[in-house]
Amino acid sequence: MLVAVLLFVWVPCGLFAASVASGKGYSGVSWFFGGLFFGPIALIAAAGLGDLKLRQYIRRIGENQGAIEPKSFDLERQNKTVFKGFLMSKNASKEEVWEKLLDSLDFVRPDIAYKADASRSSMSLGDKGIEFEICNSNSQVIASAYAKEDSVKEYFWQVQLPS
Repeated sequence: MLVAVLLFVWVPCGLFAASVASGKGYSGVSWFFGGLFFGPIALIAAAGLGDLKLRQYIRRIGENQGAIEPKSFDLERQNKTVFKGFLMSKNASKEEVWEKLLDSLDFVRPDIAYKADASRSSMSLGDKGIEFEICNSNSQVIASAYAKEDSVKEYFWQVQLPS
């Protein structure tokens, strides 16, 4: 009886909670285990989560229309040029890394991201680890990215604007 309840109630709750949470931009794996342990309560909680993807989309629209001040003001106010770190698999292709870098750059500095040219940009092994120079169509470096080993399977990437 207990096995049937676990199999037919708790496991589907974990799967549905993971699906709902990942659709809203949260970790599906974490919510799967939450649904597995807490059943329908976790499913209800996942349904009540705010939609991170929608928030990001609305922010980009607002920034492009001038209704919201771009997030880059934080960088300027704090005098920082490094921003937006993310994890990426060590097996990722150059194209996959490019897409993630461009997405990160577009989120913080859309005014620079649209100038990026994949054919002029380069990825190499340098002193800091893996380096990626993001260039415009004139081969000028508009941003750089550096990857350091974070775990056995992943690199931690950081995007940096030139000083």
